[in-house]
Amino acid sequence: MTDSEKREAGGLAAPSAPVAQEREFFFPEGLLGFSSHQYFVLSPYQPPDGSASPFFLLQAKDDDLCFPLISPDLLVADYSLALFPELPAKLGAGSTADLTLFAIVTLRERVEEITANLQGPVVLNPAAGLGAQVIIERYPLRHPLVNFTAS
Repeated sequence: MTDSEKREAGGLAAPSAPVAQEREFFFPEGLLGFSSHQYFVLSPYQPPDGSASPFFLLQAKDDDLCFPLISPDLLVADYSLALFPELPAKLGAGSTADLTLFAIVTLRERVEEITANLQGPVVLNPAAGLGAQVIIERYPLRHPLVNFTAS
């Protein structure tokens, strides 16, 4: 199913180039477990060597709280979710096509233990500067960021 077909069916697909520059977002309900933090800045992660990166950083404006993010489409083919019908309006969007989707990455010491939360994606409306985190149980909470297979 193409991204446009997903959107026409009322679903949301993660775009390939979600946000090119730093943007501020207001999360009326905060993030899960962090409801007191409502103002965040989203920026592309810039590696020290200047190379390209698929990661973004969601930094709380009032704290050192920072979440690495990645587009779920980079991890799972055909990642999409049917949104609650009221979510686009709640985020000031005319349709799901106006929204961008990210997965929160959990960093760990060993690279093979780093995971992405596909069950609780962050949904953003870059035009309105609004965001929300939703729960979609059909995806895993801890999806491996890197798949190591035995050769």
